[in-house]
Amino acid sequence: MKYSDCGVVISIKKYGEKSAILKVFSKERGVCRGFVKFLNSKKNANIFQIGNIISFDHNARIEDSLGTFTNFDLIENNCSKFIFNKLRTNCAKSIISIVDNYFLEKEPFHFLYTKFENFLNNLGLFSYHDSQIIAEFIKLELIILECLGYGVDFSCCVVTNSRVNLAFVSPKSAHAVSREAGEKFAHKLLRLPEFLIDESSNAFDDSQLIDGLNLSGFFLKKYLFIEQSPSQSALSNNFSNNFYRENILKIIKN
Repeated sequence: MKYSDCGVVISIKKYGEKSAILKVFSKERGVCRGFVKFLNSKKNANIFQIGNIISFDHNARIEDSLGTFTNFDLIENNCSKFIFNKLRTNCAKSIISIVDNYFLEKEPFHFLYTKFENFLNNLGLFSYHDSQIIAEFIKLELIILECLGYGVDFSCCVVTNSRVNLAFVSPKSAHAVSREAGEKFAHKLLRLPEFLIDESSNAFDDSQLIDGLNLSGFFLKKYLFIEQSPSQSALSNNFSNNFYRENILKIIKN
């Protein structure tokens, strides 16, 4: 079985002296894996960097076998765009780590791929302020939750059905709550920043960004980071994801 595609490099693990197992989040097929030969050649040295977008061919004898990647071309050298910026590096690594650890192979997510690719491209734009990057990062986390079946509903208040003055999210139902309905229980609810319900909003102050990170982080921990099997590999994955997010929060607070 042979196909051609493009995608984001999300993982590469050495296999022997000159080979590796590469994992890519591809445009048409979602997560896919395969062998890569001549890993350390001059031609391939800058291609296989986490976050880069590449085109490739994939060859496998049967559909369920690991297969081999060939005919690489570097489409976007994203790694070089964010590697010297601590905030943007942590944002990129956090999203890549979630896709690497929690998405099954060969399940396409076209909408997520488009958003993911745009996000990585924006990391290198100086016109994008760090606050905008964090806001897009939070939105991307929420899209990931939705793709995995754990979407958060901001459409209307779960209590009154009102579509205005939405200010909180219920940690139990993952539905929005209006200010009027939730004010008395604010200490039990998650704050809903305006930029998550109004695409035209530029309210990216630190408090709103922290509220957004707390919101997406709560549901990531509830549905992904905690409810996974308590194996050593799962614990390691959870540590990595939490590590990157904690770094982002520290940068904002400092």
